[in-house]
Amino acid sequence: MKVAPSLLLVCLRGLTALELIQIAVQDPHGLGVPQAEVEVRDPASGKVLLLGRTDESGCVALPVSLPVRLRVTAAGFASETV
Repeated sequence: MKVAPSLLLVCLRGLTALELIQIAVQDPHGLGVPQAEVEVRDPASGKVLLLGRTDESGCVALPVSLPVRLRVTAAGFASETV
């Protein structure tokens, strides 16, 4: 059985109505994952509302309005939804 490494998604700020959130995508060793795709989705419909991509340090800032779900995809890792 092949096991794919997972991603750790860390939201550094709390979410309120419309707010810019800082997201850090890290590998299991705590290293930033550059060029990870972050999708902001409507939790009811699953529709993608906004796309972002992490910088070279694995961080991205996105404006969101509650409630949302975040899906992170990166080459070599299993996708993660939170």
